[in-house]
Amino acid sequence: MPFGLARAADRGFLATREPVEIALGTSASLPLRGSIDRVDEAPDGTFLIWDYKTGGTWGHREGMGLRGGRQLQHALYALALEALLARAGRSGRVSTAGYFFPGRKGEGQRMRMVIDPEETRRIIRTLLDLLRDGAFPHTAGQEDCKFCDYEEVCGGAALARRRARGKRADAGPPALPVFREIHDGR
Repeated sequence: MPFGLARAADRGFLATREPVEIALGTSASLPLRGSIDRVDEAPDGTFLIWDYKTGGTWGHREGMGLRGGRQLQHALYALALEALLARAGRSGRVSTAGYFFPGRKGEGQRMRMVIDPEETRRIIRTLLDLLRDGAFPHTAGQEDCKFCDYEEVCGGAALARRRARGKRADAGPPALPVFREIHDGR
């Protein structure tokens, strides 16, 4: 189900060419474009959304929440579907969001993810605040750099982690302490 994409014209009553506005709990909102691969309505009237992943399950962790802002797609899609339902004049809630790995690497696994709308909004607000302040903190986690093609840019994972820890210890923009808390909470 596409939203904010040109191909949305004939894809069902909720699909739309206009981006979905995700309210962030302040006067701000986030315009979002995307395409939810699968939407099912459960017998209780809630909705289940699944995003198909063609590769393996690396980087996705069931039950780990948003992983400090590293794993947001399912949560953003849940907010988007609820906004699309409201726009269409239909009440509804997403009870399940997750990833489906139908290929050989994923072995047909389905991962149900935690949906926490307020935590999602808080993380998005923090990330947008950092962007507004011109702060682009590098991760300090070795696992985050496992498959990186840009080692020449940062000097490698170990050096980048040392630099990131030093920068994150500095005062920096007001959103940086919140980012540290979110990022390190995993």
